[in-house]
Amino acid sequence: VEARLDPTKEVGRLVSEHKFEEAFVAALQRTDLSLVSWLCSQ
Repeated sequence: VEARLDPTKEVGRLVSEHKFEEAFVAALQRTDLSLVSWLCSQ
């Protein structure tokens, strides 16, 4: 539930598990440019 409120938590978890492709797909599916930008800066 918390991941739905803060998508950076979900994407950050995927990155920490080295699931980079899944993280980018999750970020892109949300069509939130700030989330994609945040992911690129990680």
